[in-house]
Amino acid sequence: MYNTHLNIIAGIPDLSLINEVLKYSKGEKKITVPDGTINDLCNRYGIRTQKAMARFIRAINKTYNVYENSNHQQLFQKLIGNDNFSSVKSSVLFFQMAINNSLFYDMTINVYCKQYFAGKLHTQIDNYYTYIDSLRENHVDINNWSDSTIKIISSKYLTLLKKFGLLEGKAKKTFKSVMLDDLTLVCLIYLIKSLDDGTLNIFESRYFPLFLMSREIFLKQVKNIAKVDYFEITTLGYDLRIDLKYSFQEIIDVLTKNHRSEV
Repeated sequence: MYNTHLNIIAGIPDLSLINEVLKYSKGEKKITVPDGTINDLCNRYGIRTQKAMARFIRAINKTYNVYENSNHQQLFQKLIGNDNFSSVKSSVLFFQMAINNSLFYDMTINVYCKQYFAGKLHTQIDNYYTYIDSLRENHVDINNWSDSTIKIISSKYLTLLKKFGLLEGKAKKTFKSVMLDDLTLVCLIYLIKSLDDGTLNIFESRYFPLFLMSREIFLKQVKNIAKVDYFEITTLGYDLRIDLKYSFQEIIDVLTKNHRSEV
């Protein structure tokens, strides 16, 4: 089901607020942040009212505090809560948003990724407006959205991609070249595997395009990583199977221990 949660997430002044709020999930489905902490967060992030902060917390809860299973939950929360992985967090938040928000996923796969892989230099709001507008006829949950609502969502989507480090520019949004380092790639592979969706060939995963890498470059990088540690790979034709060496509970401790070394 589609919703407008991405509008609220895009309005968060700094995405590190998501990390701060998720600290209070404590394994529960609803995040409860103490009043004193809410006041402190408002001051730190320049949020004017507790009502605005409560709106952000609800959106974070519905978008990020949702998991496929306990492995997914434990791994994501460890990744977000680990101070050693600051360079990884924006990519993890990008993937988690796509996992839990259908509209964000569809806009990313069907518009952003297609343009990115086509080698486009720029993207614009009209591309996303046109796409969402085309969905209205076949999706009851959005067929009553106004043109202005769709335009706002399209604009906020681009703002969010900029905060994830995927676009740059103000009036004219330019694609940034994405090159994931080994640490980030290992974390994202474990995150995708934690979903346990039955996909053995990672190239067939519905989330593979989010790596923003060709199959050839992805394969070359994971082969080099596999020579060091973290997983074993098996290739057969166009299939790539990745078998993890560590459990979802162990991997963060292993990566934390080795984070100053090359993965």
